[in-house]
Parts: sequence; C-alpha cells; structure tokens
Amino acid sequence: MKRSTAVLFALLYPCLAFGQDLPGCATTGSKTVMIGGKPALRLSDVVMCPPDTYEIISSIMIDGQPMVRFKPVHFGKTRCAVMGENTVMAEGEAVTPQGSLHCSTN
Repeated sequence: MKRSTAVLFALLYPCLAFGQDLPGCATTGSKTVMIGGKPALRLSDVVMCPPDTYEIISSIMIDGQPMVRFKPVHFGKTRCAVMGENTVMAEGEAVTPQGSLHCSTN
C-alpha cells in the first residue's frame, strides 16, 4: 500500500468506525425528533429490518409515522442487544434511537 493511501486510510478510519454503530437495516431516522442526540426511529426507517427486531409504537407519531423501538433478538448464531435511552420512555419502556441495535455472531 502506498504511504499516501495508508495515511488517508488512517485519517478516515475513525469516521468509518463511527458509521459501523448504525444497524445495517436502519440507516435513517427522523430529522426533527432526537432521542439522546440521535434520530428517533419511525416505521419507514426500519423497512429493511427483520420484523422480529422491532416493535411498532402506534400511540406515538413522528413526522406522520408510528414510532419504532428495537427489541433484543437472537436468530441462529446472531444475537442482537439493544442499548435504549433510559431518559425517554414510551409505553412504559425505554425508547431506542438510531444506532441502538448491536448485533454479533457467535
């Protein structure tokens, strides 16, 4: 690898690593509602997510769409944990903004 390419990669790597926090299936969120500094999730933000990974909160509308909360799941060798925002509650449970779902494979 050329030195200039290596330096460029080293400079960009922190930005690339930050982007990995977003679940691959929910890369967008509300631009008008933030939860803990992160975009709130709406139904249209999770259309590419497996249905078992989220719950629709129809009592709360964001930008004209129902709010969505991720839930912990496990399928096959993949386990997904949820890091909710404990300062914001919806229907008695912590909400999960964009970037709250963290999956790993055993």
